[in-house]
Amino acid sequence: MLTSMPAAPSGVEREDLGLAAFLVLPGVESTIHAAVVDRPGCVTDGRLADELTALVLGYLSPGGGR
Repeated sequence: MLTSMPAAPSGVEREDLGLAAFLVLPGVESTIHAAVVDRPGCVTDGRLADELTALVLGYLSPGGGR
């Protein structure tokens, strides 16, 4: 998916976007599935979305994930 992008979007500092997508997407998907089963309240009230956003942005942002 991201492997065909010519350059990283503004604010994203990962050298290998394809690998970053490979790591992030399954992790986010698995977390969503687990939350739907085990913690549905955090899905419906938006807390899961907020935390996943912080997680992914922290990883993709300059200095994140290092």
